Amino acid sequence: MNNKRNYNLINYRYAWNDEQTVTTEIHRGQFFLGDEGYMVSQKFWQGDTSISIYFRRSNLGFGTPPKSFTGLQLSIPITPRSNPGISYAGLQGTSQWSFSPETKILEKDNRVTPGLGIIPTLGSSLATTLNRDRSTTQYFRDNSWRVKNAFISLTED
Repeated sequence: MNNKRNYNLINYRYAWNDEQTVTTEIHRGQFFLGDEGYMVSQKFWQGDTSISIYFRRSNLGFGTPPKSFTGLQLSIPITPRSNPGISYAGLQGTSQWSFSPETKILEKDNRVTPGLGIIPTLGSSLATTLNRDRSTTQYFRDNSWRVKNAFISLTED
């Protein structure tokens, strides 16, 4: 049995204001489990926590008709932005944990149906860090002293 997972997605995000507290995202292509389709979501940020309402239309192939889903996603950070004063030990966790109940729509049955339209996260690369809404350019402007102190502490001998 081949458990290899492929995905091929394009993503567009539009921020409705400079603080990026409200964003619209569109994903199109092949999701992680092989289903193909698109997803449109409206995300609302309050600090580091976000609530997203989304619509997804996805097709598993094999001659089956596409299915439509709608859901609500809650995302909260489990790791703090900074480690408060502990040099060699610290709290570690998921940088953004999400929970997404969803249901099929436009069908006779509206069962809660998880497992389609999965967009994997592959750790926190530099591109992910700079593109994450909790690490916006506004956050870096407001906290430039932290970036400066981190640079100085890493370059001292």
